[in-house]
Amino acid sequence: MGLASDQTEQRWDRVLFGEGGARILVSVNPLQRDGWETYLQHQLQGEWQLLGQVGGAHLTLISGDGPVVIQALVEQMKQTWQNAIATQLTA
Repeated sequence: MGLASDQTEQRWDRVLFGEGGARILVSVNPLQRDGWETYLQHQLQGEWQLLGQVGGAHLTLISGDGPVVIQALVEQMKQTWQNAIATQLTA
């Protein structure tokens, strides 16, 4: 996955998870990718960005300039998410 370099001047947590602005994340069947990208280009005139590919046991996010921003096991993230409230209640 990659993020455009114009976004790297901000904190990564704000770029990825910030509540400001209108952001959506969409997963598209690879067979429909070309059509989806054509639609986005027509509707949004370049104000969209491909982040990567879905699949596998790891989430890896690489900035447009190359450094790895996030690398984590999906199963570990799932367990953390599922147990977040219970963990806080027992802390």
